[in-house]
Amino acid sequence: MDILLWRWSTAVQLTSAFMIAVFFVALSRSVRRPEVLWWKRAWIANLIALLVTLTFWVVQPGNAFAVRVVSGAYLAAKIAFVVMIIEGSGLVRLTSRQRWIGIALYGVAGGILLDSIMLLGLVLHGTLAIVFVAAAVVLVRRQKRRVVIWLAAGLTVRAAVALAEATAYAIANESLHTMWSAHARSFVAASSSFDTGAEWFLALGCVLVISERIQSELRDSNRELLAAQEDLRALADRDPLTGLANRRALPSILRAVQPAGAMFLFLDLDEFKEINDLHGHGVGDDCLREFAAALQACFRPDDAVVRYGGDEFVIVASGLDARAIDERLARLRGRLREAAFPRIAFSAGYSEMPPGGRPEEALRAADDAMYESRSASTSKRVLNPRRR
Repeated sequence: MDILLWRWSTAVQLTSAFMIAVFFVALSRSVRRPEVLWWKRAWIANLIALLVTLTFWVVQPGNAFAVRVVSGAYLAAKIAFVVMIIEGSGLVRLTSRQRWIGIALYGVAGGILLDSIMLLGLVLHGTLAIVFVAAAVVLVRRQKRRVVIWLAAGLTVRAAVALAEATAYAIANESLHTMWSAHARSFVAASSSFDTGAEWFLALGCVLVISERIQSELRDSNRELLAAQEDLRALADRDPLTGLANRRALPSILRAVQPAGAMFLFLDLDEFKEINDLHGHGVGDDCLREFAAALQACFRPDDAVVRYGGDEFVIVASGLDARAIDERLARLRGRLREAAFPRIAFSAGYSEMPPGGRPEEALRAADDAMYESRSASTSKRVLNPRRR
């Protein structure tokens, strides 16, 4: 009866192991991550261990050497499953030499020293229980994320089943003929079916960890892309020559001041073309930079200073009246008179936008006022040529 039960439970576990291995092989083709590769190898190793068991019971080798070879191969495949599950969890990093020498030594030692199925089961499942419990504890302590609880739970459940199996193998000694040993042997015969449920739970934990890590990396990448986008937008809205905001930034500035109202100033450098023609564009660029610095020094930090284009500048200032604007323009002219050669002169016009007004109209009115100021200044220079 126990033989039939063992065959049924082994067939169930073999079918399950095949399905899990195929799933991870397919997953590794679409998700190329180190942990997926390790878990694919682990489940393949688990399938190989079950195929070794199936071969043993089908072939029924008669000599002791063949039995020890099969036992060693089974142990090596099972310990490879354990090691690779742990490596996929990121808890240990072994070199290829360390890994395969350790697996081979475990299999060879087990094949030589363990001369019965009961002893082999006791050692194997005891090892699996100890390693998986330790891995679950370390995993929870190192990686304090909610999703690792699923993997830790899978490791714990698989360890609990292994511990129960190790206990059953210890009790199911052939030399004992008690009621408990008979029940233990029945449990051992059916244990593969319990392994199946625990392994599916462990596989689910692996999949959930992969899913969470991919989502976490996508979230990080999205944050980096948004930050890069903001940086690019800031660069695009910034004039590289003067460091001021440029015309692209003006719409957002106008939207910000429209509810409360603001003063709009339009400024244009006088005879800037002559500066470029007589002294070169390098001197012209220096003049633009110096004028931009003077604007920032004469107006408040919260006032928006914009290079509108070429030698035209716009200032949007909230909370200033016409008198305050005139004072700041006078301060600006005084600062520029102290500047180095060549002399920088400008024309300016301003208009006030009431709360809820139309920024475009206020900006256009300031531009018109600037041209009127320039025309008046030109007329004075024509009538009084000595002032030039």
